Amino acid sequence: LGSGIGILMLAPFFLVWTSHTHINWSNRQAMEVVVWIGVLAFLCYVVFSNWVPTSVLGYPLELALFPVMAWGAIRFGQRGATTGVIIMTILVVWQVVRTDDPANALSYDPTLLWIFSGLVSGTSYFLAAILTEVRRREQITARNEARLRGFIDALPDVAFVVSANGEYLQVFAAREGAAHPLSDQLQGK
Repeated sequence: LGSGIGILMLAPFFLVWTSHTHINWSNRQAMEVVVWIGVLAFLCYVVFSNWVPTSVLGYPLELALFPVMAWGAIRFGQRGATTGVIIMTILVVWQVVRTDDPANALSYDPTLLWIFSGLVSGTSYFLAAILTEVRRREQITARNEARLRGFIDALPDVAFVVSANGEYLQVFAAREGAAHPLSDQLQGK
């Protein structure tokens, strides 16, 4: 289980960080990254150094990781999600390795720790993938709208979109605000 979860956590990190995309962060964004990493590392340390499943504690301290991981996935995309998962994984491994010391041994099966970290990782990856795709689609839509606007602006006169029944659906004028008699008639419909 530990090896499978390890692959789930490490493979996306290497795939995302070895891609040829450029990072353009301002000082403010870089500061947000530093704060996010600090909050995540501190929270992971607190949660995993005292790991006890929720049913024993009576309060779900470990669930506080979900919004912090979502913060990274939403604000920083796939790179944020994979970085957060790596930080979390390092602290989970630290907790499991630390169990060799009898004074710090887990009183519960470490499988619960691996399953929990796998769920948090999967959720972060899924959220980052969805948001990355949404942003990509928005960029494509904006590019297509710019092309259409360029085409319309280059028209010497008027262009029409006509349905199969011969109805005029849209009228595109070469210049915004230019008076075209047919355009005025169609808008009166």
